Amino acid sequence: MEWRPKRWLATLLSLLFPPLGMLYVQRPRLALVYLLASLILQSATIVGVVLLGGSAKAAVALAGVGVNVVAAIHAFRIAGAAALTTERHWYSRWYGLISTYAMYGLFALLFRSFLFEPFNLPSDSMYPTLTGGSFIIVKKWGYGDYQSLGVRLLDTEPRVPVSRGELLLFRLPNDPETVYLKRVVGLPGDRIQCLPERLIINGAAVPSGSANPRGAFVLANETLDSVTYTVARLPSRPASRCDLVVPEGHYFMLGDSRDNSRDSRYIGPVPSGNLVGRVAFAIRAADSYGESEGE
Repeated sequence: MEWRPKRWLATLLSLLFPPLGMLYVQRPRLALVYLLASLILQSATIVGVVLLGGSAKAAVALAGVGVNVVAAIHAFRIAGAAALTTERHWYSRWYGLISTYAMYGLFALLFRSFLFEPFNLPSDSMYPTLTGGSFIIVKKWGYGDYQSLGVRLLDTEPRVPVSRGELLLFRLPNDPETVYLKRVVGLPGDRIQCLPERLIINGAAVPSGSANPRGAFVLANETLDSVTYTVARLPSRPASRCDLVVPEGHYFMLGDSRDNSRDSRYIGPVPSGNLVGRVAFAIRAADSYGESEGE
């Protein structure tokens, strides 16, 4: 039976997902090119929104659909110039298109669940290390919480060691649907004492550098097990003190914005089974000086 691709369908498929339109008009190499272009542009869009912010968000978001529009026009022209043919490959048929799209979705789900997953920080609780709106990629393999987009694929005990000073994503003990990003400061068995201007672990004060005022905040470097980072304190609104021993199988988490963070001082130590993963990559958003409420 002779067949020719329909222009309207080629256009619609390309707008939905550019590789589908190219597969429909039987151009698999172009489908691969548009797939790579889509992934690159999506990544560039995320970076642009994080770094530029504000009024630039609309322009960057508009650019994000550029590949789809170009692919739609391209597929429309290819379909219009196509001749009748009796050679129609499986990937251009309805079952080939559906299976290709499903395989792409499955791959994305597996990748996000088991390997790396992107997140945006909603608050300034990790200021000045990361600010609200920052983009992070979390490494998930080995932490046991293998789920993404509301789909849980596997739940096992963590198999990777946790170190003080790491930035870890975890699920709230009383609200597993909510995830927080904090710094690990206490391991199982540690005695943690939180004072207004210092952190004490097992009776020893964590080394801290000189204080530097920055707006309403006072910034200072802290060194914890060879990891050096900067914390921010609000002298006008000091957080609650704490003095406890971290239970077995739990970790004590603090935000770098010490007086503007809801962390283990308020939610308690975090069970190891609630760990999601550690930060593998981060793009810091524009500095808002930690003025939003912490989470």
